[in-house]
Amino acid sequence: MSLTLRPEDFPNIDRKSFNVLAAGLEALVPSKEGACLWPKEYAEFTSECFYRFVQKLRTFDEASNSVRPFPDKKYIKRFGEELIKGYSTGTPVECEKSRRLVFSWTACAFDLWVMGLKGNVKGLIIAVTHEKAADFVWRIVHLYRDLQKTQKDWNLPPCQAYGSLARRMADAVTLANGSQMNKYYESTQGIQGSGFTLVHIEELSQFRNPSAVWSQAMFVTQGEAGSPGGFVYALTNVSTSQDHLINVKRGLKFQEVLEFDEHGKPRHSFKAVVQEGFIYLAVHYSADPAKDEAWAERRKKDVAPDEWEREMEGNELIYGGQAVYAGLWKRQYHGRPSCFKWVDDHFWIAGLDGGNTMNPAIVLLKVQLYPFQVRAEAEIFIEGGASMEQIVPLYLAKCQALGIDYRRVPMFADPALWARQGARGETSASVCTTAGIPIYKSTNDWMTRKGAVDWLLNQTYTRADNGIFACRFTVNGEGAPTLLKGFYGNYKYEEHSKSDIGAGQVLLKPLKNLFSHVHDALQYVAIAVKSRFENQGSPKSISYAPRKKVKDAFAEF
Repeated sequence: MSLTLRPEDFPNIDRKSFNVLAAGLEALVPSKEGACLWPKEYAEFTSECFYRFVQKLRTFDEASNSVRPFPDKKYIKRFGEELIKGYSTGTPVECEKSRRLVFSWTACAFDLWVMGLKGNVKGLIIAVTHEKAADFVWRIVHLYRDLQKTQKDWNLPPCQAYGSLARRMADAVTLANGSQMNKYYESTQGIQGSGFTLVHIEELSQFRNPSAVWSQAMFVTQGEAGSPGGFVYALTNVSTSQDHLINVKRGLKFQEVLEFDEHGKPRHSFKAVVQEGFIYLAVHYSADPAKDEAWAERRKKDVAPDEWEREMEGNELIYGGQAVYAGLWKRQYHGRPSCFKWVDDHFWIAGLDGGNTMNPAIVLLKVQLYPFQVRAEAEIFIEGGASMEQIVPLYLAKCQALGIDYRRVPMFADPALWARQGARGETSASVCTTAGIPIYKSTNDWMTRKGAVDWLLNQTYTRADNGIFACRFTVNGEGAPTLLKGFYGNYKYEEHSKSDIGAGQVLLKPLKNLFSHVHDALQYVAIAVKSRFENQGSPKSISYAPRKKVKDAFAEF
């Protein structure tokens, strides 16, 4: 039997004709229905076997139009371990990761490995467009056919593939053991078929409705009567519109599963959380030891600042409702180190949110009059909640670590802290007073609170010598990470969908979420800073070189 058929001929062949041709090709392939195609050293369903398999593969680099060996990286093995765990138990996996970590190729390698290992796997790759979905199916074809070239002693039988292979696009591929991989893309009207045993979703955040896509994938992998069936996993970068992942991540407690550097210090770059019925992974580019700070500084020059934060740092920029400080917060200025050197007469001031809740938060500001600058240096906050009795000792320890006498640090707080609780009539504020913290009641007027932070964000100057724009207010991302992520857009207004208000409109007050507590604390202390400085004159009119000793704006404390 002889067939002469070019890849570009396939799009012009109807399905009936293709089935006839496929049947003819199938007759040329020795039947290995349900059999494992890999040698025994790659045939155990373990991360070690998977990683050995990956090291035999070669990716395709479009820029150089050449094949490249898979990088030897520990995080790839760790990723495989989580996928195997999910596949073995039917537990779905979502992986939020930085770019340039070869994760998409690794996912295709996992698909191929499972297809060759298990036999009769019914797989599906889902992407936003036909072109992208076809590209990922083609990658499986490429990896398999490249193995045929490089590992001749494996005696791998031919695979069946159709699509525009010359353009690196494949609609489907079938291995000799009956395993197959098909594609699906967003404009298709629903996922066709059922009983899929492996569903791989690429760039979940790019879909118009990620939750709907996820739900469909979970549905088509179910067994009879909705019983657990196949395995679903998704890869994604951070997006500005992915409510699905926000809901998934809300309240999760990360277990950091990390490699260590040469000094035995863990790299906080591969985070995993496993809860009942779900595995979530967060992988930062620093999981690759080669991508150090020097590498990052070089790469930052090639992309926009917001794109870098989203695609590489994994910082959620604006999810759902409008960011509270949209248009005012400038990452490249407010997220930088202090603009001036600190002089001896700088001082500290704190803000406290809490009330009668179990989510108290404290923000510590470092303030300098001349040259004027304010820096949010540290936060004290426990994700998941804590009592005032738990937070106060942490605050005292933080002050000690920073070399601050907490008794000389005025704290401006939520008025709700003075509400009496319990039979003894104790208040949350009394916990602070008992500890020796000088605490003062602020205001809960929302416009006053937001206006004070707006004022801080607007305090800018232009250096006369070089014209560089800078900000007087900055945030230390290491000391106050929750505050910083809130400024990126996670501290936001709630989006209202009721018909009497109108979809897409926002409420006047922000959504109460993980990031709102530290921002409330910042607002309380910002009011005090703004008030005192306004009493001393506008900071914009203050000379940057002090001409005379200025009275300490907080001398009364």
